[in-house]
Amino acid sequence: MLLLLAPRQLRVLSCVLDPSIHDGRVTLSNSKRPTTYWSMACSLTSGVVESISHTYRSFFQYPLVGSCMPGPVFLRGKTITLRTVEDEDVSFLQESINDPDVRHGLSATEPISERAEREWVESVASGETDDVHLLVCVDGEAVGIIGLNDVTDQMGMAEIGYWLTPDAWGNGYATDAVRTLPEYAFQERRFHRVYAKVFAGNEGSQRVLEKAGVKREGTMRDHWFRDGRYEDVYLYGLLEGESAHSE
Repeated sequence: MLLLLAPRQLRVLSCVLDPSIHDGRVTLSNSKRPTTYWSMACSLTSGVVESISHTYRSFFQYPLVGSCMPGPVFLRGKTITLRTVEDEDVSFLQESINDPDVRHGLSATEPISERAEREWVESVASGETDDVHLLVCVDGEAVGIIGLNDVTDQMGMAEIGYWLTPDAWGNGYATDAVRTLPEYAFQERRFHRVYAKVFAGNEGSQRVLEKAGVKREGTMRDHWFRDGRYEDVYLYGLLEGESAHSE
């Protein structure tokens, strides 16, 4: 499967970014409008709106994006944890994948409904495929997602994809996640190779992969269409035994 051409159920998790984006600004792949996660405005009385801080959010039954505690920790990086995807994450994932800032770096071109997102989360939980999808979290708060897609056990190979919310860009979280997940693939799943595809114009995502030790291997010319034109796509790869850290 080509990540950039992935069907909806494989989550269009790609590693493509805008050229202006710096390290960690992954608008994947396969991030959410820059809002404050832990605050909200609730109408308390007729015509009265007050700002409610996170201290009081537990008293109100409103599903806030990013307000649900993610699932248990599955892997730990230096600055992030990778946690299981749960039903409570549907709102966060659906809002994020529909954000124009996120979609511009992805193969996602159609709106994703809450129902479609919930069906995808259910497919992840059911183990219908060997693919792996984990929330990228910082201090217990979800800031993105990373996955191993198109897993081929016979070849010991998978495509890595990820996105982060705009609020989390520029902190090195993407690089940490991209270092952490391949180590799991090699050490626990006995994979031999992980690879990623990146738009040629997306220097930020290229830098994320390169800092994580993933090597550029080739160019697929005019491989994707976006912004009214065809664009080259770079192929990156990391083999078992190669360092998953920057030089």
